[in-house]
Formats: sequence, structure tokens, C-alpha cells
Amino acid sequence: MEAFLINNYVIICLFLAIGGIGILMFATTKYFNGQESTRWPTTKGVIIRSDITQQKMRSRQTGTIGVAYGLDLAYEYTVNNMRFVGQDVMYGEKGWWGGTDKEAVRVASRRFPQGQQVKVYYNAKKPELAVLIPGIHTRAVAGNVVVGVIALVLAAILWFVARG
Repeated sequence: MEAFLINNYVIICLFLAIGGIGILMFATTKYFNGQESTRWPTTKGVIIRSDITQQKMRSRQTGTIGVAYGLDLAYEYTVNNMRFVGQDVMYGEKGWWGGTDKEAVRVASRRFPQGQQVKVYYNAKKPELAVLIPGIHTRAVAGNVVVGVIALVLAAILWFVARG
């Protein structure tokens, strides 16, 4: 029976370790691609959709239901006579999420109103990848890093528990 438990610990440990490493690799890729966007060429674009959205969400801490606000954003741009529609404001993030801060979303909607001309940063090798704000932004990778590190720490704890 004890050997069975140790084997289960090892399997869970391996699953957590592989998952944690995968998540950290994803975060690293996202970070470097975000940094690369600061060197992308630019073109002119126009905001074709800028709508404030709201979604009911349950708080994990209190269990109460609240409202989260976001900006559903789309912009049109042309590269080499080909038309593209982008949605990423920052690398890896579609639209703009303000959580429960409706005013932050209103500020973003005033920054990107429908019909406004904008500078679009696009990947020259894959012009369908584009952003309005280049660079890496903490919220784009922080969650992935935290989850990856937690998975690796849990894997290490289970490894030592299984080894006795």
C-alpha cells in the first residue's frame, strides 16, 4: 500500500513539475515576444469597435457576485495592401480589462474611441500579430509566473514527502 502511495505522489509530482515548467516557458515566450514588439514596424490604423462590456463574476474571497468591466476593442490596419483586424491592446491581451474598476475602462475607452486613428505596431513576419501599446506589461505575464512557480513548489514538496 505504501509503494502505491509513493507511486501516486511521484506521478502527481511529475505532472506538477511538467505543468509548472510548461507554464513558465509560456510566460517566458510571452515576455520576450512582448519585448520584441517595441521593435516592430508601425502603420496607421483606425479603431472600428470600442465598447465597454460588463460581466457578472463571483468573488473567490467573499462569494458575493459583482461586476467586472472590460473594453471590447478592435482596430483595422493595412500591411502590404492586406487588411487586418487586431484586438490586442498589449501583447497577449485582447481588449482591456479593468476588473471592478469601471473608471479605468472608461479612461481606456476615451483613449481608444471608435473612429480614432491609431499607431499599430505589427510583426513584420506575421502581420496579423499587432498591438497598440508595445512592450511587456506586468499583468500579461505575472499570473503565469505565479502559477508556474506554485506548481514547481508543490512538486518539490510532494517529492520530499514521497521520498520520506
